[in-house]
Amino acid sequence: MCIRDSRVGMRLFEIGGLATRRRRLTESAIPHLHTLGTATGLAVQLGILDGTEVVYLHRITAGDFDLPTRDGGRKPAYCTGLGKAMLAFDPEAAAEVLAGDLPPRTRQTLTTPKSLSAELERITRSGLAHDREEAYEGLTCVAAPLRSTGRAIAAVSVTGPTDRFDADTIAPMVRQTAAAIWAERFPRC
Repeated sequence: MCIRDSRVGMRLFEIGGLATRRRRLTESAIPHLHTLGTATGLAVQLGILDGTEVVYLHRITAGDFDLPTRDGGRKPAYCTGLGKAMLAFDPEAAAEVLAGDLPPRTRQTLTTPKSLSAELERITRSGLAHDREEAYEGLTCVAAPLRSTGRAIAAVSVTGPTDRFDADTIAPMVRQTAAAIWAERFPRC
């Protein structure tokens, strides 16, 4: 076996390990996500950060509105609640995003490093991220990271039509759901 073949084999081993960890996280989260979806009547999503993008691991749709995401889909992290919740607790990923282009997705998208950096600092203090029609016109989101004291490994969000979205009521439920998933998945951390 040559060195190149062993690198390919090791990379496949690493990818398999990542897939297993993601599957376990999703399986642990699903009952909590359903509870949150039932309580809010809105869409609930679980995502992870891959570089500068959010990857949607699981979503539960509710209500009479279309959610323009899909399981396995990707969106730029800087304009989504899930993405910002994780970027706030991942300095390397945040630095990469802030050094890149931030094209507007809507009129509300934060498009300057200064505005996004200020938003990430606010999220670090509060533990909650908001997408106020930054990714899609008419949709609002609140998200919380799954973490203990370090980097966020994932995030949970509730998304719904802006005119029916009560962030003050929903935010504590999202935070509680993220904490419950973390406690179940990582009970000793």
